Amino acid sequence: EKNIENINTLSQAVEQSPISTLITNLKGKIEYANPSFLKFKGISLNDCVGKNIETIRAIGNSHETYEDIFNVINSGSGWSGELSTDNKDNESRCISVRISLVNNSKGEVGHTVFMVEDISEAKDQQNALRRQALHDSLTDLPNRTLFIDRLEQAMLAANREDNLMAVLLMDLDHFKEINDTLGHHIGDL
Repeated sequence: EKNIENINTLSQAVEQSPISTLITNLKGKIEYANPSFLKFKGISLNDCVGKNIETIRAIGNSHETYEDIFNVINSGSGWSGELSTDNKDNESRCISVRISLVNNSKGEVGHTVFMVEDISEAKDQQNALRRQALHDSLTDLPNRTLFIDRLEQAMLAANREDNLMAVLLMDLDHFKEINDTLGHHIGDL
């Protein structure tokens, strides 16, 4: 009776989890999808149970990507990484995927558990911060930090390939006078 109670608790935890969860057999056939996953994809349980994981695969990920993932799984290891997919509104989303192996009562791997989390907003924030750090907010041109980074990369590449390179520096004389007489908005233009 305690075992049944534990199973019920575990079942409810997976059902109510905000993390999308899929359970597949070792061939990638979906046996279970929790409500979070179904809501995210905008599909019903009947739309995915019994189908291969590739039938609802993420956009931008090749058949080879899934082959690679299942080769790792079939070698006895779990897998984690980021993939692209589309949600119920056909919007491209970035997801974090963690795949664990589940042993059966004989101790043999019998199933895989996919835990999927939409990390698009966090990725967008990271990209925005990176862009702010590397571009001028007014002109959106690359800033000094990005310039130095690219210059170092170019110098390393030139050195590696035994090539020469040059840097041209341009200065605008009397630019302050433009700002002072015509206004900063003209100088910005």
